[in-house]
Amino acid sequence: MVSEEIAITMFIVSIATAVTMIFRGINIALAMLIAYIIYTIPILGVNSIDTVVQVLNVTTMNTLSSLVLAMMLAELYRELKVSEEVVKALEKASPGVASIAIPMLIGLIPMPGGAYISAVMVNPIYDSIGLKPEEKTFVNFWFRHVWVSIWPLYQAIILSSAILGKSFSEIIKYTWVIALATMVTGLIISYKLLTRARFVHIKDGCRYRDLVHIWPFIALALLSLATPIPLPILIILVIALLVAVYKPGRDAVFRALKYSLNLTFILFIVLSLMFSNSIKLSGLAEILAKYLQNFTTLSVVLIPFTVIIATGFEFTFVALTFPILKPLLQGYNLTLAFLGGILGSMLSPTHACLVLSAQYFRSPLRKVYRYTVPATILSALITITILRILNSLTM
Repeated sequence: MVSEEIAITMFIVSIATAVTMIFRGINIALAMLIAYIIYTIPILGVNSIDTVVQVLNVTTMNTLSSLVLAMMLAELYRELKVSEEVVKALEKASPGVASIAIPMLIGLIPMPGGAYISAVMVNPIYDSIGLKPEEKTFVNFWFRHVWVSIWPLYQAIILSSAILGKSFSEIIKYTWVIALATMVTGLIISYKLLTRARFVHIKDGCRYRDLVHIWPFIALALLSLATPIPLPILIILVIALLVAVYKPGRDAVFRALKYSLNLTFILFIVLSLMFSNSIKLSGLAEILAKYLQNFTTLSVVLIPFTVIIATGFEFTFVALTFPILKPLLQGYNLTLAFLGGILGSMLSPTHACLVLSAQYFRSPLRKVYRYTVPATILSALITITILRILNSLTM
């Protein structure tokens, strides 16, 4: 058995290697494979095979199928173009409302670089309001991500459930505070920008009935929180209803299925769970918990924050840090870990949504940070304030 110091050193080297590779644009699955090998082989030796065997279980299959089916649902919904009807209804109601609601709507559809899609949809409205490129980028990017801490389809929630052994409702019980804080922050910072919107009368009516097209995601969220039915079965049910109601062509269904079967993404998830098993079998979580016991609050915030700043992928703060932080992620420490990860993703210069959105609106990133930096600070302050109030109420 290797010493505690060697185990910690090899873990730091493995994570630093993965972060560096991802930062340099190397395939994320390959980066995770290298990190897994760097840590597992020297630490576990011949017992490394156990990390592979242990990943072949129901939990892994449930996690993988949930993620794949969620991506299929999102892509199929995009293929149907029904979101465009919702956008038209919101735009006719109010440009100010639409400028926020459209990114939030697209945020219900987890996909890499999703802010680019909402940017294309909402740009004419931003032009009518008179927003500057950096203002467009901030409003679109920020509101696109307000659901990350609570929406059951996001990879961070699904992976957290698998790694921590908690249900979605158990996780959201502690993460809803972040969603509220980021939403309030976005409204506060965007208020002066959005008051430029012209509230015009629409002769043909606002067609609020078109908002009904968001029903697949509302139904899935309610069912996943209110019933014990496994998420993969619920997603299959919603996909079946979507097909029955909108009758997409066979080609659209196959394209959505092909999109969801992303080999890189699937390998990354499997390797993340294998890495988690390595950490469990080597006892690293307990070792770090002992070393960090006097710095718990700082650790659960800064470790996810630092990792996500470098990688830019929203779910990597869960995949790379939750296995080692698991003994510490009790109660509101889970809130703080999510807070560090999510706010770090909003500041990461490698975050695909930020980069693509800024490129589309032709805005220099340094100007966008004039809004995102104050927004992350305010979100952190609001979250911590609410947590203090909740703690005082339970004492």
